[in-house]
Amino acid sequence: MLLCFLAVYIPLVPIKPISDSDTFFHLAVGQYIYENWVPLTDPFSIHHLNYTTHEWLSELFFYSIYKNTGYTGLYILQYVFVLITFLLLYRLNSYLGKDKGFILAFTAVQNFILSILFAVIRPWLFSSLIFIFEIYLLEYYVRNKEKKVLYGLPVLSVLLANFHAGTFPFFFVIMVPYLLEIGINKRFGRIEAAAYFENRKVLLLPLAGSAALSVAAGGLNPYGFDAVKYFMLTYFSDITSNVTEWSSPDFHSLTGIVLFFIIGLTIFILSASKSRIQLSHMLLLMGTLYMSLSAVRYISYFIIAAGMVIAAQTRDMELKRWKGIRGEISQFTKHSYVVYAMVVLITFLYLTGVLFHGRKTVDYSNFPVRAAAYLKKNTDYKNIRMYNEYNVGGYLMFNGIKVFVDSRADLYVPEYNPGCTVLKDYRDTYFGRAYYKEVFQKYRIEYVLVYKGGLVDLLLQRDQSCRLLCEDGKSVLYKIID
Repeated sequence: MLLCFLAVYIPLVPIKPISDSDTFFHLAVGQYIYENWVPLTDPFSIHHLNYTTHEWLSELFFYSIYKNTGYTGLYILQYVFVLITFLLLYRLNSYLGKDKGFILAFTAVQNFILSILFAVIRPWLFSSLIFIFEIYLLEYYVRNKEKKVLYGLPVLSVLLANFHAGTFPFFFVIMVPYLLEIGINKRFGRIEAAAYFENRKVLLLPLAGSAALSVAAGGLNPYGFDAVKYFMLTYFSDITSNVTEWSSPDFHSLTGIVLFFIIGLTIFILSASKSRIQLSHMLLLMGTLYMSLSAVRYISYFIIAAGMVIAAQTRDMELKRWKGIRGEISQFTKHSYVVYAMVVLITFLYLTGVLFHGRKTVDYSNFPVRAAAYLKKNTDYKNIRMYNEYNVGGYLMFNGIKVFVDSRADLYVPEYNPGCTVLKDYRDTYFGRAYYKEVFQKYRIEYVLVYKGGLVDLLLQRDQSCRLLCEDGKSVLYKIID
């Protein structure tokens, strides 16, 4: 049944052209690591700052794919990760749920939402898989009491510390509810603690030991524990108020509407179900909900947690319609060789369309393509001092042009580099809270690349000391001549 479903689902996977600004800075950093090794000082900006790339292995992997297959390879990589995520989510949800037909359809919707909102070339592709697998290992441990699965947790910790160390604390956000569930011997209405344990100490100590090993394993990366400090350093910095993904969700946006819908669906299922609620599930659900309401970047983790809770709560619900559909599909899929052939054929046709029929794999419409080309042709672009917009910094980096600021926001705050006010100066200039000429003089700016029609552009249009060099769809490039 799963293979038959995939045959239909594959062409519907919502893969978008590469257009995320972070993708380009990840490629730039990956190229540097490929050609040199991990940087200790930032080679991409004009500021000579200390730099710890907390996702170095993801960046190296992405650049290696790009170097050998171009943007088409990265486009297909998104597709591959979406399918792997679907299979892992299905494995987790079906382990907790009962009716495979319902779980299959529900997981498809869950994965579809994650794909639309979050599936871009960023380290999230790796960290989301790691977290799903971590939850599965913990669920398997508490249900089957097999200690050998705990050996996988420190391994996952090492992978996370190298692929996406910025999310390292969340590894333990997931683990804590299971530690508490084993340690608590109480029932709170329908919420039941430690339903599967008889000898709590025998189970608690190995899990606590695995958690301690996982903490230690976080230091097994080129930067040691400096790489996993990202969350604590940035959570209390200007990043949380200045960067969109660190801000609270806007419930008028697509992401906010989806979050609202999933919260409502989860509440409805919890109310309609008569099953007892596992304590660890409730704690994980509430923890990820709090994080999602605090910052947009954590919504994907709430979607994963809500999915497993819904799967577990529908275990004892009557889903006759899904059983009928499952029976009809089972009749079709009993000849497995037909299903395998369908999956292989559809996958081949889909990927052939990507490779050979002009499918758009990268979208440059939001990036200053003409301005970058002009700088590379007419200036000593590797050594100029330029003020640029935040969201185009990554594209400039991948073109070898030194930037004023980019979406590595943590690099430009004093919590990471004491005394550094680059992010604040950029934001103050962008919103007119600082006089632009003073900021340009402070950083000895020679060129200015800003959005067309923005405040800085309107000011420079009237400034006789600036000359317009070129413009494209959304950006304008100026040179300061006085």
